[in-house]
Amino acid sequence: MTKKLKHQKLAATIEADSTEWWKDKLFIEELDRRYDALESGEDVGVTMQQLEKTIKSLAKKRKV
Repeated sequence: MTKKLKHQKLAATIEADSTEWWKDKLFIEELDRRYDALESGEDVGVTMQQLEKTIKSLAKKRKV
């Protein structure tokens, strides 16, 4: 399954029943994968400073 198709499937699943996300096996697997990546250091995440810088940059581009 391609990454794009996986994301589309995940998004469709979330939209289908967003009130009971904890029952969605695919969504839970994705949350677990992301959590494990953060815990292991494979994904270092972003700092608040990086996030704020990105938001400001996007806001300038959109002239918000």
